Amino acid sequence: MGAEEVVATCSGANVEMVGGLGVDEVIDYRAMAPLPDHLARTYSDRPFDVILDTVGTQALYERSPSYLKPNGVYINVGALEGFMWSLWCWAKNTLWPTILGGTPRRYIMFSTVPNGKSAEKLADMVETGKVRVVVDSVFGMDEVLEAYDRLASKRAKGKIVIKIQDD
Repeated sequence: MGAEEVVATCSGANVEMVGGLGVDEVIDYRAMAPLPDHLARTYSDRPFDVILDTVGTQALYERSPSYLKPNGVYINVGALEGFMWSLWCWAKNTLWPTILGGTPRRYIMFSTVPNGKSAEKLADMVETGKVRVVVDSVFGMDEVLEAYDRLASKRAKGKIVIKIQDD
């Protein structure tokens, strides 16, 4: 990515796995709760250029001026739970700062509809080692409900794979 320093957050149970992905620092967000306070204390003198939020933590964005550079960007990847909540957060975070003096940091909500061209590009990135996929578990077609339960638990440490057919 060309970043000088990559900092990741996760629960304590995932620190070792996330650290193995090549980040410079891993923060256990439970041990350092509330996370926005910890980030403000630790990174106010060396704020981030970019924050990539894959969970959709509204408080993290609202407090970002304490640890995100003034010209930095906060990117929320993927949809938040619930369409109306996603729409509300997007509107609040993109329109409020410019109109009513809200959080003075650029906010981008990024989500996309899968398509063949994107899938091919992603497959190429995986094959060339630019993207590493962490697999939590593999289920057969007859175990789809178990796979769904694993997904719903929000405890997966990586992707959940449903094997369509044996090789």
